[in-house]
Amino acid sequence: MIKKILIVGSSKKFITVIRTLFPEAQLTVVAWRDSVLSRSDEKSDIDLIFICGYDYKSNIYLYQKYLDVNVNAPIHLIRHYYSDHTKLIYVNTIPSHKGYTFSRYLYAKNLLAIHLQASGYQMHLLSVPTIVGPGNNIEIFGSPFSKGLFNLLIKTRLVKTVNLEELKQIVKHKIYEPYNEVLISPLIPKCLKIRRTLFIDRLLRLLLG
Repeated sequence: MIKKILIVGSSKKFITVIRTLFPEAQLTVVAWRDSVLSRSDEKSDIDLIFICGYDYKSNIYLYQKYLDVNVNAPIHLIRHYYSDHTKLIYVNTIPSHKGYTFSRYLYAKNLLAIHLQASGYQMHLLSVPTIVGPGNNIEIFGSPFSKGLFNLLIKTRLVKTVNLEELKQIVKHKIYEPYNEVLISPLIPKCLKIRRTLFIDRLLRLLLG
């Protein structure tokens, strides 16, 4: 029975889904950029760790800092709270099949998944399409222009989507399914030391992978 839950990341969509699925559970939410600062000296008996974050401001960080906040810091936090009975769910993006990427977002998400799996955790990988809310409008972090562009791509069916009710069922299924290790292929980073805006990073991912 899941009584204590740690969510790493402050996605309102996933927090809402977890609260709906486990209304009686003790829920702790750690913002992504606070993942190192939020460790306590005393380990809690966590039943479920749900990882659903990314530092969207890190696209303008220097390369090492970008890796630290999106890969190294979350790993240290999870290592602190994970135990043999903990279920670990990692929300990854839809993987690229090109073997390389020009996107900082895609590279960091994939690299964190690889490191978590290499650490020996029984990680359940959850890859979801773009999440849409009421009216089939996109719900992503970004400027109005960026959201408008993605809404246009959704209407032309160039971007796969999932609504909140479908997301709830996907998450529920993933939490209760038996563990099955999934092969995660590494991505070759392309030009990722060049800082860029979030919009440019998304555009590079759409156009170049």
